[in-house]
Amino acid sequence: MLISKGYAVHCYVGGRKFSAPSSYGMLHDPSGSSWPSNSVLVAKFSKTGEPVDDADAEDYFGSQAKKGSLELPPRSLASWSELGSCSKIEYSRFRPHGLPSKFEGDYFHFFDGSEGFLSILTLLFVKAPEPTLFKRGRMLRLELPNWAELGVRGFVWP
Repeated sequence: MLISKGYAVHCYVGGRKFSAPSSYGMLHDPSGSSWPSNSVLVAKFSKTGEPVDDADAEDYFGSQAKKGSLELPPRSLASWSELGSCSKIEYSRFRPHGLPSKFEGDYFHFFDGSEGFLSILTLLFVKAPEPTLFKRGRMLRLELPNWAELGVRGFVWP
């Protein structure tokens, strides 16, 4: 199941900012059943308003998580245009249509090792690979390393 982890997504590649429309959701499937678990899709989806019975969604949104639907784009990267290595992502978590959201606010995450814990690892070891950003129409897709981790507060590692 894809979970919308934010909106108003901006990715930085080589100093350029790439953005999907602010209404597009930053979608992630922790199980990997609907979309690869190491891939984040930024796409438009329709909210149905039906309650969700899913522990991951409830951890992320609280007890009032709602379902949505979308037509998934091709998984094959052959139909996507590569934009380059993403050094930073910014996104917002807000209350879409008045629904409560845990950890509401604006978030950012550096992938290039220039901030926080990653900067220490960069100094001590080898720089972690940066995720690769792709574009297809107005959609964005961020391909993460296989060992990447996304949690209830967003990007954890790298």
